[in-house]
Amino acid sequence: MINMKEIPKQNFLFVIVLVIACIIEAMLFLFIPKYINNSITYSIEKKGVKTYIPEIISTRSMNSFVSILQDDKIKNYYELIEKEDKNYVEKYDVLNNQAIYVLKKIKKDEKKQLNELLLKATSLYTMFNQSEELKNMNFKPDATVINYYMGLTEDNEIKKIYSSYENLDKNKKEEYAISFVLEEYEYLHFDFQNIRRQYLHKASISVLLLMAITIALTLIIKYVARIINKTIPNKKHYFIILKNAIPLPIILIGALVNIIITNKMWLIDVFIGIVLLSLIILFFKKKILPILKNKNNCLKILNLIYPVTLLLISLIGIIIMLMVPSQAKIANVILLTSYMLEIFMSLIIIGILKLIK
Repeated sequence: MINMKEIPKQNFLFVIVLVIACIIEAMLFLFIPKYINNSITYSIEKKGVKTYIPEIISTRSMNSFVSILQDDKIKNYYELIEKEDKNYVEKYDVLNNQAIYVLKKIKKDEKKQLNELLLKATSLYTMFNQSEELKNMNFKPDATVINYYMGLTEDNEIKKIYSSYENLDKNKKEEYAISFVLEEYEYLHFDFQNIRRQYLHKASISVLLLMAITIALTLIIKYVARIINKTIPNKKHYFIILKNAIPLPIILIGALVNIIITNKMWLIDVFIGIVLLSLIILFFKKKILPILKNKNNCLKILNLIYPVTLLLISLIGIIIMLMVPSQAKIANVILLTSYMLEIFMSLIIIGILKLIK
């Protein structure tokens, strides 16, 4: 072990940078599989719809919005396309049966204004639809009925919902709004596959960026460790070992906890993991151990194992995302596989660190 007094005072900053960078690296390792899982799950549950500005709206819903808002400003952002319009019918199959409103090309500031209008209109529309009391009254939130109840002087369920809307937090309002868009697209037979694909393509790019950031951190950690090593030549490999050891408990414990939390059948995974681990240990003893007798080989493997594992996890996730999965089980398999890889990586690193201690 190294005595901290051996390190020149000016290099303590590098030690702090090393520790912080290692912790961030470990957190990113745990975050990337979860991000992939959440992206796939969202694409399945929400069809990849992330905005409550629908591309198309039925005339029925648009008229209801005008009544809900008591204003027709929302129509300024949409163009009414008549039934069987030859310019649009190929893109929107629903035009064979009915007219629809199609979103115009709008500027950034106009989008912000439309966001505000639609957040209220779509979430209130959904709240009307989900109200048990209104269902019992055979209520349908069309323009005529909304205008009728709004015109009544006495208190009624519609007015109560309007009041309760003001007390909702923004997340709940957005949840109602997205719910409307999903139902509206279903009603209009809109192509969800294309929306989902676009969403997952963007998520794949995000995974690549996260991977690039993590690898950049790994390179920074390597560079900082090399600087510190120059100041303590008698402990040449100490910080090279340390930079691999710091993230270990975070990744190992985090991966184990996430496997237990995300899967009720985690005992089966542990059993499969033990079988796989036994095979890895067998392979490790016969093929890898002779290579690791050389300390330099150990250090080379330590430098490669983090980026290689990260690359594997990211590529598996991206390939599955680009295939546009339709089952939530696939997302869970990716998550569990990623965490198992991280556990195996941690155990291999522990084995190497013991050899070169």
